[in-house]
Amino acid sequence: MRYLQSTVLALIGACVATCACADDLRVVQLQQDVRDLQREVLQQTRRIETLEQQLAQTRTGAGSRLLVPAGPKSLDASPLWLTIANWDRLRTGATELDVIAALGPPTAVRRSEDGTRQTLLYSLEIAAGGFLSGQVVLSDHRVLEVQKPALK
Repeated sequence: MRYLQSTVLALIGACVATCACADDLRVVQLQQDVRDLQREVLQQTRRIETLEQQLAQTRTGAGSRLLVPAGPKSLDASPLWLTIANWDRLRTGATELDVIAALGPPTAVRRSEDGTRQTLLYSLEIAAGGFLSGQVVLSDHRVLEVQKPALK
């Protein structure tokens, strides 16, 4: 009887731990989704501001004839991360959103297998086989390490 009671208690404990772990994973996923959406909103805000500036510059005289602004590719012609002064602003402990505000959205994001670290990658192909790339390593959405762009 005691064996049965201890087995039942062990199973109940395992179920509670599993439910708590599942809830924690859902919370972590939701937090990541919110951060991804914040990055997207920041990127869209910058694009809108750029388009508004281009629109203001394309207005001509009293007729206010509008020229068609260049396509979206022109918005990314000079990403923020290509300016070394923006990298110099980053410090250990800065938030993920601080990084995105300084460098713009990353070209790729990698997560460690254990989920404790995230790497924001910034890269640009210069020529066949040549890349300019830098990265920012985050833990708990705070900067751990900054590697300024280098030609590889």
